[in-house]
Amino acid sequence: MIVSRTDDRHRLRRRLGRQKQSALICPLNRGFSPLFVLMCLLMVSHPSIPLQAFAATDVKQTSEGPRDERGAFAGSQLIPATDEVVEGKTITYTLNVRYNGTEPLRSITVVYRLPDPVMLVSSSPPIEFDEEHQRELTWKEEIGPGQQLRFTFAVITVPESASRGVMIASAGILWRPLEREWEVESHWLQSETKIRSRPRRILYTLPNGIGIGNVELVLTAYLVLGPVLILLIPTMILRREKPRASRHKGERPRTKMGRLFLFPMSFAFVFALGIAHLMGSIALDDIRRFVAYEKTSCILLDKRIILEEGRSTSRAPGPGRLTHTTVYNEPLVAVSYPVRGRQIVAAGMPRPTSLLSPLDKYALRELAQYERGRAYPCWYDPMHPETFVLARGISWGWYLLGIGPMILLFFLGRYFLIRLKG
Repeated sequence: MIVSRTDDRHRLRRRLGRQKQSALICPLNRGFSPLFVLMCLLMVSHPSIPLQAFAATDVKQTSEGPRDERGAFAGSQLIPATDEVVEGKTITYTLNVRYNGTEPLRSITVVYRLPDPVMLVSSSPPIEFDEEHQRELTWKEEIGPGQQLRFTFAVITVPESASRGVMIASAGILWRPLEREWEVESHWLQSETKIRSRPRRILYTLPNGIGIGNVELVLTAYLVLGPVLILLIPTMILRREKPRASRHKGERPRTKMGRLFLFPMSFAFVFALGIAHLMGSIALDDIRRFVAYEKTSCILLDKRIILEEGRSTSRAPGPGRLTHTTVYNEPLVAVSYPVRGRQIVAAGMPRPTSLLSPLDKYALRELAQYERGRAYPCWYDPMHPETFVLARGISWGWYLLGIGPMILLFFLGRYFLIRLKG
């Protein structure tokens, strides 16, 4: 009995071992995916497929990819000619591309992205500038081990760009790595340059170092004389009317509300007076363009549209306020022209300053009539040679804006004169 029981145990163990072996070779139970079942069937139907693991050397070769060559361009540099530039002035950048790789010859693409507040003046090697490709300069070159390529380009900062503070220039080197031609590797360089305001005439310097110029004097005059006029005009009218009312007993005296209403009317009069001062300065500039500007020939270097943002705040239906942002389109051109034996490079609007439009079609229509590289007649200010226009005219937009304040100024001035004369 004992022997038979032992034999039965041996037979049971052998049967369980065969079942485990078959389960390891091709498990067909419900716990495995159909894809694994299909692999088992393929191995059974094709006995030529070896049922063995990969060798260690094979695994190592499979996991090892192409050598990373991003550091091959680590010696490249983007160098500005100066760390600071004045708004409206040119600055030159030098891009040195150095390849320290081992490949005999490599095709690369060098890209320079024009920063937002600049316009292109020149580039070496020369390039056909295309505005449609995000204002990028692109060169396609070939470079070998230890070889260095040099690119130079000059740009001019647009007027009124000192508020941005810093100009960030970026250049990139792009290539396709070996055995992975469907990918694009890149190495990018950046350079920061400070933008300063234009030097202006300083009439007086305060002890704290703040300079006082013509603009500060005009603003100070308005801040001091404006409130004085707002209070002086109603006071003079009320003082002249008080003794007249006492002499003429039958005249009905003015109410307190009517007397207080003189102060907001006086404020509107002073505000319209400031608009009149601005309109007068614009009119003098328009006259000067036709009288004092000198004619020359300008070569158009670049053209673009600068986006200016304007914000307005309104009361929301709830407890907060809504801020509306409007983007205005300003057309700008960069030109080069001779003045007294030297070449001037300047950037500005092609026509006299007008109202900016939130629609880009007006700016596009303005720039469509000019082509890069062509010469056009232009006029410049002999006192300020960097001020120019490609078409003389009047600032009609400002005049349209000033019609309303000028009408208000006329009727308020007439009303105050009548009240003062009695």
